Amino acid sequence: MTTITCRCCESPAPAQPDAVLLCATCRRDPAQIRAHADALVAAAYEQAYQVLGCLTVAELQRLIVLLRTKTTTDDPAGFARRYAKTIAQGDALANYLVVKDAADQARAWRATVMAELDALNLVAT
Repeated sequence: MTTITCRCCESPAPAQPDAVLLCATCRRDPAQIRAHADALVAAAYEQAYQVLGCLTVAELQRLIVLLRTKTTTDDPAGFARRYAKTIAQGDALANYLVVKDAADQARAWRATVMAELDALNLVAT
């Protein structure tokens, strides 16, 4: 028997004929899954906003310069190097970038879970 990893709770589960990657428990309560996913994303961004609020003016200026580099250059590899270098500094700005990345990953995870629920046609509108 083929097993899948549930996109919501990450538990192993038997594969279903509909090929949707949700376990039986998560399939039973889509409203609870939606609420859980929304709460996780909200908490992740709240943490990012709290960290952002603690940055100094100098750190905010460095963040603005970093973000401008992303939007004004046609060099994604150069931006990625500069981003990695900023994170490697290990300061408050690096902490913000790591926390913000985690929040963005949570949002992407939520989108994946919602897509699975949509595939089952279970998402309440």
